Amino acid sequence: MFARFDSAPNSRPNELYRPAMMQIIVNGEPREVSAGLTAAQLVDLLELGGRRLAMEINREILPRSQYAGHALTDGDRIEIVQAIGGG
Repeated sequence: MFARFDSAPNSRPNELYRPAMMQIIVNGEPREVSAGLTAAQLVDLLELGGRRLAMEINREILPRSQYAGHALTDGDRIEIVQAIGGG
C-alpha cells in the first residue's frame, strides 16, 4: 500500500493538491491565476505573445524587458493595450 507524500503541514491523505491562486484584474475583469505568475506568463496565458502591446500594472508602465522577471501579486490591476497599425 502506498500513501501520498505531502510535505505540507496539516494536510490530509488523498487530499488533492491545489496550487495557490490569486485574484488580479485584467482590463477591468477579475481573473483567478496561479500565484507567482509573471507578466510574461500572463501574456502567454492571454495568447498575446508576439504582438505589440503595452502593460500597465497598478498604474505604472512595465517595460517589456521586465515582463519575465516581474511576478504579479494578489490584487494587481493590469491594463494591456495592443498597438494597431493603420494609415
